[in-house]
Amino acid sequence: LPAMLILIPFIGILSGPATMGVTYVLRNFSREQHAWLFGDTFEKASKNYLQGMIIGVINAVLAFLLVFAYLYYGYFATGTLALTPMNYIIILLGIILASLRSYIYPMAVSYKLSIKNLYRYSLALVVMKFPQNLLLQIFSAACIYGAFYYPNIGIVILAVIGAALLGYVNVFYTDRVLLANMDEKNEKLYPEKEHKI
Repeated sequence: LPAMLILIPFIGILSGPATMGVTYVLRNFSREQHAWLFGDTFEKASKNYLQGMIIGVINAVLAFLLVFAYLYYGYFATGTLALTPMNYIIILLGIILASLRSYIYPMAVSYKLSIKNLYRYSLALVVMKFPQNLLLQIFSAACIYGAFYYPNIGIVILAVIGAALLGYVNVFYTDRVLLANMDEKNEKLYPEKEHKI
């Protein structure tokens, strides 16, 4: 747990903006729009750096608190890593946080919203589409579990194509929800560049 506390700032500084860039590229792919894999990833990560860093830190802190609460109620309180009634609530909160993360990054790269509104609207969509979001998180968890269950090939597959596939599936679904529920006039427009091949 102390190591996780030390890592929280680094997670926010690095993973938040990086996720912004990757999400933009995956969003464009899901809309069948052009995007350069590396160029647009780095460009959109830099353009959304501050917001991505803050979101990354907030998500890392929330994840740390959930892990700590799970261990506290499941291990420190009983002496064994048992599932207590409180742990089921923590698992539900973990599913909500994972679903929230699935929405907040596509929303951040697509719409001009404050961080407060990003979390508020994302939470509303998580609750509104909870059965579908639950299935999406179960699918993601099953893929990750399968990779670690067969570590000889699973982790390699997850690292090479699995992460991109899971990211694409998440962004493809959440972007469709955003297109159906968000106001187009708040869409974040990036200056178009001429794509020379």
